[in-house]
Amino acid sequence: MNFATGQSTKKIEQLFQQANQLHVQGQLEAARVGYLQVIKAKPKHFDALHLLGVVFCQMRDFAGAIEYINQAVKLSPNPVFYYSQGVAYQELGLLEQAEQSYQNALKRRAKYPEALYNLGNLKRAQKNNKEAVSYFDRALAQNPAYTEAHYNKGNALKEMGEYAGAVQSFDQAIALNQSYAQAYLNKGMACKELGQFELALRCYNDALRANPNYADAYSNLGILQTELKHWPEAMRSFQEALSLEPHHAQALWNKSLLLLLHGDFKGGFSLYGTRWREEIMISPVLKTGKPWLASSMASLLISNPQSGLRGGPDSTTTTTTTTTTTTTPNEESHLESAVVPSSANQRLLVWAEQGIGDEIMFGGLLERTSTICNKLLVQVDPRLLPVFKRSFPNYTFLPKGEPINEVDFDLHMPMGQLAEVFCSSPDAFKSIKPCYLLSDKTRKESYKAHLSLNGKPIIGISWRSLNDKLGAARSIALGDLVGALSAFGSQQFDPARVNFVNLQYASTQQELDWVKENLGLEVISVKDLDNYSDIDGLAALIDACDAVVSIDNSTVHLAGALGKKTYVLLPLSADWRWGLNAHDSYWYPSVRLFRQSSRGDWAAPLSALRQALLEF
Repeated sequence: MNFATGQSTKKIEQLFQQANQLHVQGQLEAARVGYLQVIKAKPKHFDALHLLGVVFCQMRDFAGAIEYINQAVKLSPNPVFYYSQGVAYQELGLLEQAEQSYQNALKRRAKYPEALYNLGNLKRAQKNNKEAVSYFDRALAQNPAYTEAHYNKGNALKEMGEYAGAVQSFDQAIALNQSYAQAYLNKGMACKELGQFELALRCYNDALRANPNYADAYSNLGILQTELKHWPEAMRSFQEALSLEPHHAQALWNKSLLLLLHGDFKGGFSLYGTRWREEIMISPVLKTGKPWLASSMASLLISNPQSGLRGGPDSTTTTTTTTTTTTTPNEESHLESAVVPSSANQRLLVWAEQGIGDEIMFGGLLERTSTICNKLLVQVDPRLLPVFKRSFPNYTFLPKGEPINEVDFDLHMPMGQLAEVFCSSPDAFKSIKPCYLLSDKTRKESYKAHLSLNGKPIIGISWRSLNDKLGAARSIALGDLVGALSAFGSQQFDPARVNFVNLQYASTQQELDWVKENLGLEVISVKDLDNYSDIDGLAALIDACDAVVSIDNSTVHLAGALGKKTYVLLPLSADWRWGLNAHDSYWYPSVRLFRQSSRGDWAAPLSALRQALLEF
C-alpha cells in the first residue's frame, strides 16, 4: 500500500501504532521497517523519526540514531527527543553535544531525573566527579528511589577518595535493591580503602550471593585475601574468577603476583605479561614495528647459544617472535606471530617500564641479557643514565620517553620480561651480581669526607613512598622512625653514636625541622643535592653511607644494587619481590628485611631494627 500518494492520516497512524507495538515487544528490525514506512508516507512524522532513532540506539547504531533524532528535534523541540539525542551523542563519545542536548531537555522539563542522571554519568566520563555528584543529587531530589543514581553517586565519591560517603550511597542503592551485586562489590572496595577489611569481605561475599557468577567479585575478594595473608583462599578466589572468565585480566595479574610472592617464579612470570592488558596497563608499551622477542625464543637462545639463531647477515635460519605496533603480548607474554631472519637477533633493545626502582632491580639481569644478542641497547629513566653507563660500559643506554631510531635495533622486549627469561627458579637469582651498580667515586669520597668528620658511622635514612596506591601503607613518619631509634637505654641502639643522613626524595624540610626541635636529633641533608632528580648524586651519597635504613621505595633498590648494607621496613602486605616471610632478598644479598606482624604497626619491625643497628 503506497501511503506516499496521499493516503489517509488514520491509516498512517495505524501503521505507526503497529510499528510501535513491535518496538515495545522488542522486535527491533520489524519496528525499524514499520517506522520507515511511516516516514516514507509522512516525512515529517516526528514521533516516527524519534522512535526510529531510538531503535537505532538499541541496535547500537548511534550514528544512524542521530540522523533521525535530529530530524525529529527540528520538527518538535520535545524534551524526550532532546534526551534521546543526548543518549546517542553520549554513546558516540560526543560529550559536549550530549551535555547540550540534556540541558535542552531540562529547559523544557524541569523535573527530568533521567536527564540529570545521564549528565552525572557524562561528568564522570569527563573525570569531573564533583560536578557528577551534584547532578546525581539533583536527580535523587526529584526521585529518591532512583537506585542507579545512588549507585553511581557512590562510584563518583569513591573515585574522589570520599569513601565514607561512597559507602552511604551504596547502602542506599542496596536498600532499594537487595540483589544489587555491583553495589555490594563497590561498597566492599570503599570499605577496604577505609581499612574496614572484615566488612569488605562480607560485601564481596554478598555480591557473590547476589550473583554467583560474578568474576569481578571473586577477583577483588582474592586481592583482599592476599593483603590479609589468606593466601590459599586468595588463590581459590582467583581460580573461581578464571573459571568464569578465563581471560579475566585482574585475576590473571593478581594470580601472577601471588605466585611470585610464594616463590613460584616460573608460574608467576608466565602470567606477568598480563600487565600489558588494557585493564591493567601499568606502564606504556613501546610503539614500534620491530618484532617483540618472545620469552620462549629468548630461552631457546640461552639453552642453545650455538644454534645459529645469532648468525650473521648471511644466516637463513628463522625465528618466531611477536610484532608490536598496536598489539601487545597476552597474559602468557607469548604471542608469536612474525617470522624474522636469525640475523635480526644481533641487536636487542630492552626498554624501560614501571618505576625507577623496577628499572634498577631488573637492571641486575642486563649482563645475562647480553649473552643472547650481539649488541644490547637499553632504555632507562634519564636520571639513571649516568650510573648505568658507568656500571655497564659495554651497552648502549638511551633515555626513556624519547624517540628511538628503529634502524638501530632488530628486536625488542620490556625490561620486566627479563625476569621471565632468566629467573624461573630461586636459584636463578644467584647469578645476579651482589653489587652491579657503581657510584661516582669522586662524589662518594667527597660526601664521605664531609659526613664523617666526627668519626661516627653514617646511616642514610628514607621513610616515605610517593606511590599513589601503596605509598601510605609503606611510609612511616620521620619522627616515628627516628623517635623509635632514639628509644635507647640498656641494650639499645644509641642514635647519638651515628650520623643520620637524609636520603629521602621530595620535600622534607618541615619533617627535618620537627625532629630537630622535638627530638633533639639532626638528620643531615646534603646541600645542593636533589635526591629526586640527581640519582647519580644520590647513588654516591648512599655509597658514602655505612648503612641504609629505608621503607620500601626506590632508595632500597639503589642501595641494594650498590651492594650497600640496607635495612628495609616492610608493611604487612609486602610487595611480591620481597617474598613471604624471609629476612633476606632474592634480588639484593646486602638487604635485610623487617616486616610488620599486624597492619600499620611498626613497633615490632622497629624493635628488631634497633637490635640490628646495635649489632652493626
